[in-house]
Amino acid sequence: MAAELNPFENASNYLQLAVLFFLSLYMLFSAGKRINIRAAIYLAAGFFNNFLGGLFWSLHTLLLGKIPKVLLSVSDFSWIAYFLFIYTSEKILENELPEPGTPPKWLWILPIIIAADFILSSVCYGNWLMNVLWGIPIAMVIYHSAAGLIYTFRCKKNFPVESAAFRVFYSAVLISFFVNLVLFWTEGIAYTVMDIAYTFSCIGIAVSFPKKRRYDIQ
Repeated sequence: MAAELNPFENASNYLQLAVLFFLSLYMLFSAGKRINIRAAIYLAAGFFNNFLGGLFWSLHTLLLGKIPKVLLSVSDFSWIAYFLFIYTSEKILENELPEPGTPPKWLWILPIIIAADFILSSVCYGNWLMNVLWGIPIAMVIYHSAAGLIYTFRCKKNFPVESAAFRVFYSAVLISFFVNLVLFWTEGIAYTVMDIAYTFSCIGIAVSFPKKRRYDIQ
């Protein structure tokens, strides 16, 4: 990524900040309507950490005119916290799945691909520690989301409504994280486009978060 951001990149970052702050409030205040309140609150906390990471990044570029050049910035810790909150939210949601599922063994290829991507990033740009701290939680989320998505197809015949709700959510998470991975390798106009796509993918995660089932509503 270039050392300085152009006006379009800054604009996409400011848009993302506003959206993430709104999503954190949206998930928090709608938690009672979700299939699992705790999972919804964890997701709200995740969006807020994502917002904090972007806020520090934007303030740094606005005041100093360049992106942070440190081993691990406040933004990195906030974004890593976002990944961990997403993962925790998904683990809690497992309790709401109709039946337990066992992921296929071949699914381990996804964490391997993620690891290869971050190894390549470390070779090209250095900073192995940051890439390890980013890569592990991202691989965890992608693996868990892919496993959940596969499971929803397995049980769609017996649980069509429940499986459909979770299928959309897991798909939204996967799309968001893959867009984020592509974003790491872009700059200029391509960065702006992918950054906007990532912002909308976060909206997709919030909107698709499973709501209470009819028989759960008293």
